[in-house]
Amino acid sequence: MDIRIEAINESHFEKLLKLFREFAVFEKVPEKMVNTTQQMQ
Repeated sequence: MDIRIEAINESHFEKLLKLFREFAVFEKVPEKMVNTTQQMQ
């Protein structure tokens, strides 16, 4: 398995938010996921 760590840029924001939302649902706190792509800029 190869693992690469890279800096993120704006093209990654949507996928990152989707991952955060999925994690919030998993943790049963989806209402706490309030971040937006605009806030990430």
